[in-house]
Amino acid sequence: MRNFPMIAAAATLIAGCTQAPPPPQSMQGSVRLQQLLAGKAAGAATNCIPGFRANGAPSFVTPTQAVFVVNPALVYVSDVQGSGCEDAADPDNIIVTKSSSSLGLCQGDTMRILDLQTKVVKGACTLSEFVPYRRAS
Repeated sequence: MRNFPMIAAAATLIAGCTQAPPPPQSMQGSVRLQQLLAGKAAGAATNCIPGFRANGAPSFVTPTQAVFVVNPALVYVSDVQGSGCEDAADPDNIIVTKSSSSLGLCQGDTMRILDLQTKVVKGACTLSEFVPYRRAS
């Protein structure tokens, strides 16, 4: 009977360790993307986002995609190429895009991830084609 309090305390500690951790930012971004695309239909992929500011940062990112919200009815999604943008969703980072075209943001343009405090580049990746998602009429 003397060991019962120790066993109860150990069980309490173990139970406290089994709580689910908060979802990772990448999962939050994926859920946010699903919510944003709900009720929208994918269009044909395009090489550029017409008229989008060449230095415009994405509205948000997932580990594999950059999402550009033009307006509530139009969203562009680009898969990112390369492995340098995994930490883009981290709130301690900022995202800078660089365009090589006067047409706006285009396929092949780069997206750099910088530390918010130090402005040191932490990674970079390349944007692919942009798939427009439009609200179904």
